[in-house]
Amino acid sequence: MSGSSSSSAATFVERDARFPSGGWSGFFQQRTDRPTEQDMHFRGGRLTGAGADDCGPFTIRGVYDVARGTAEWTKSYARWDVLYRGFAEDDSIWGTWSLAGGLDGGGFRLWPEKHRRKDASAHTSLNRPKVIGGDVDTSDSFAESFADELEPAEVR
Repeated sequence: MSGSSSSSAATFVERDARFPSGGWSGFFQQRTDRPTEQDMHFRGGRLTGAGADDCGPFTIRGVYDVARGTAEWTKSYARWDVLYRGFAEDDSIWGTWSLAGGLDGGGFRLWPEKHRRKDASAHTSLNRPKVIGGDVDTSDSFAESFADELEPAEVR
């Protein structure tokens, strides 16, 4: 029976549409918007993957939570690691990244290939996360941790 359990675990595919496995592309902000592409695989709360950007090739290991709509992972380059924390919504995952010790950090936004926005360049502020007072759920410590890092939206 244990063979069937590991077989079913190996073939499990996340059914939540916010976490499709496959190619993802987007940007991270570090003095400017910088493009990134990766393969991300979501299975049973675990996130794995690999990709490359102008910093070099990297691997991805982390977790995601369907109930909360969150994902957190470490992007590991040859000589350093970067922590990503984000929310899955609007056909994308957006949030913040930081280097160990808080030496650098910024925002990011990624889209799965099947939802890639053809009408919005990754090099524009239109894609940056924004928050209007009250949009961050202060009862959720994960969401609250983003409150100071997001750009305030202009109220019209």
